[in-house]
Amino acid sequence: MVSKGWHLMIEYTPWLWTYLGSYDDLSITTKALSLSKTAPLCIRCAGLHSAIRSFMDLVNPHIKRWRKAVLVDVPYNLLPNEVQPQEAPLLESLVVVKNYSNSLQSPFAGGPLPRLRYLYCKGVTLPWNRGLLSGLSSLTIDHRTTHVITTLDLAHILINNPLLTTLRIGQRHSPSEETEPDTFPILHRPHLKTIELDLPGCEEFARLLTWVVDRLLPSRNVEFAATLWLSARFPFEEETELRGFLRKLPRATNVYISDEYQPEALFNILSAALEDGEAVNGDRFLLQGMEEMMIVALECDWDGCLRMLEARARGAEGTLLPQVLKLRIIESELDGDVKQRIIDLLGQGNLIEGDSDIESDSNSELSVEY
Repeated sequence: MVSKGWHLMIEYTPWLWTYLGSYDDLSITTKALSLSKTAPLCIRCAGLHSAIRSFMDLVNPHIKRWRKAVLVDVPYNLLPNEVQPQEAPLLESLVVVKNYSNSLQSPFAGGPLPRLRYLYCKGVTLPWNRGLLSGLSSLTIDHRTTHVITTLDLAHILINNPLLTTLRIGQRHSPSEETEPDTFPILHRPHLKTIELDLPGCEEFARLLTWVVDRLLPSRNVEFAATLWLSARFPFEEETELRGFLRKLPRATNVYISDEYQPEALFNILSAALEDGEAVNGDRFLLQGMEEMMIVALECDWDGCLRMLEARARGAEGTLLPQVLKLRIIESELDGDVKQRIIDLLGQGNLIEGDSDIESDSNSELSVEY
């Protein structure tokens, strides 16, 4: 039993009624909309619930009060597709997921969302080249079905959202035509700390990656802690191409080598000391600030790996030694002699064998996975 005093306090405290979900009974949603008064609302709706239409019919008229919304597999005809500029003034966080179907309709396409800071969209398209999104701090686009993000889309996203701190894009299909935004200026984005690109390893996205590096990262006054993912789809196969790409990257603190990627060229590049004219910021090796390398492979060029570790441990005459790194080995059993040589070079605590959670202590990272 709840005392009358507590009961009254609960009913007359609007913020206690601001979390609405399609899994609740409709009578609870109706009561919550009334008792929440004018307080900002947090909406969660999943299309698997039978009462989804009735739920959206109840909450859509209150869109002016939406502060956060998570919409999973909600049919497009139930989403607010024609929101006008003044109709979603409080929306700060939006998650829209379509797992099972696609549509050319753009939810929330009627006008700008002035307070929107966090956006995650999967299987939906938004008008990236308009001023709809202009104040984002975090954007995740997950297109594993038919939608694509072009280089031009990416350019508009970066130009229209100068406060962006996190950008993640994943897709499985390449665009049929790609317009290279060569006329766009070099962008200096001091707030941008995380870029993750999980893209098909095709020519179009080799260009996209090169555009990101050339146009976004040339400002060396912004310190990036980079995480470089190398997989079988990575487009730079020739040693000269890979070396040229690595020279453009900001300092990488983590390098993850996934199964089926052949790392011989990478080991050769990271073993070679830079010439006097090539050194940047006093570094004599590419990726000199690397803190961890993870290798996921049943077989690997361990001789090449050892040559790299030995060369970087010796350093170059008159320069600081490269930072001692941690080597994490997954799905591979090291030969006893190889294991001991690695321990001699790195130290017992810097060789980690077996699967474990991958965590990064850095507050900023660049992840590139092909």
